[in-house]
Amino acid sequence: MHRLQVSGEPPAELGADEALVIFTSGSTGTPKGVVLSHQAFTEKLSAINSVLPFSAGEENLHVLHANFSFGQWTSLLTLATGGTLRLVRRFNAVSVLQQLVEHRVAKSAVVPSMLRLLVRELEDEANGELAKELAERGSPALWISGGEPLSSGLGGKLRRLMPGSGMADVFGLSESSTSDFILTPDRYDAESGTLGRPSPGVTYKVADGNGAEAGPGQVGELCISTPYLMTGYMGDPGATSEAIQEGWLHTGDLATVGAEDGLVRLVGRAKHLISRGGIKISPLEIEDCFSAHPECVASLAVGIPDEIMGERIELFFVAARQPLPSADELRRWAKSRLEAYKLPDIIHFLDALPQGRTGKIDRISARRMAEEIRG
Repeated sequence: MHRLQVSGEPPAELGADEALVIFTSGSTGTPKGVVLSHQAFTEKLSAINSVLPFSAGEENLHVLHANFSFGQWTSLLTLATGGTLRLVRRFNAVSVLQQLVEHRVAKSAVVPSMLRLLVRELEDEANGELAKELAERGSPALWISGGEPLSSGLGGKLRRLMPGSGMADVFGLSESSTSDFILTPDRYDAESGTLGRPSPGVTYKVADGNGAEAGPGQVGELCISTPYLMTGYMGDPGATSEAIQEGWLHTGDLATVGAEDGLVRLVGRAKHLISRGGIKISPLEIEDCFSAHPECVASLAVGIPDEIMGERIELFFVAARQPLPSADELRRWAKSRLEAYKLPDIIHFLDALPQGRTGKIDRISARRMAEEIRG
């Protein structure tokens, strides 16, 4: 006879007003269970729908993981408004493009990692007819990108390859029921690289080290106030009180507000900033630059400990085709686009960037990989 022994406390139960638990991706640490109430979640769905309307009769292509909050709200809004959800068992760029040809898809929610793979296929000469047909067909009518920052270079490439498809970009946290900022398709071409506008019910501030609002162009932590906040982290009141202080959710994301347009731009997460020679450098700025390179499918910059500089910049680069450009060629190309101290010290060439379970880029794994390469 075999006995199953279970150790530990029994699982916690949700209260009557609590709808679900969403686990964070763990890309910056240990995953946490975010508890959302029925009221917060349903009202946030309505707020999103007022900005990005879902409609009856739509057929939307679902390619995200079902346990990913981004995939959950896009699926639920499709079904709640009378649309049809077309599911795929596993994301495959060629298969997704074929489905977009065969079915007139209204919306498809994706993470940028998926868009990179789609762009690579569309730029392949062997798929020329497919790319032409999709450009003319306008399927999907709208891409919704989220989960991680979408570089203007990558978004611009897809817009050029699929001019009949609109692009929306959303930013938000599971802790605030997702989608706190939305860059709508009508503004995308003019405002790509920004977070767009706050979604209904959301106010924000970019706070300096003392909690006061940072001035235009100054870097600070993005904090959000909204009625759609989580009830708390399951079983972790300490982490809850650290994340939510005086009604403000501290996102951990660094951002600036444009002096001229008043729009919010992400700089990166505080723990991901690269400190090279005492200067703080945003990896997103480096990645945004290299993503515009004609041969770039994807890029990822990380800081690696260095005895002299504190940290050196190492870039992972995924090229569209062979032969690969040389590291020197890439640096020369970027020299007129980045300050000299932001140029990568080392460039690694990969077939694909490391990803977490939801398809988002895994910076922790990338940093570990760079350290292993260097020994």
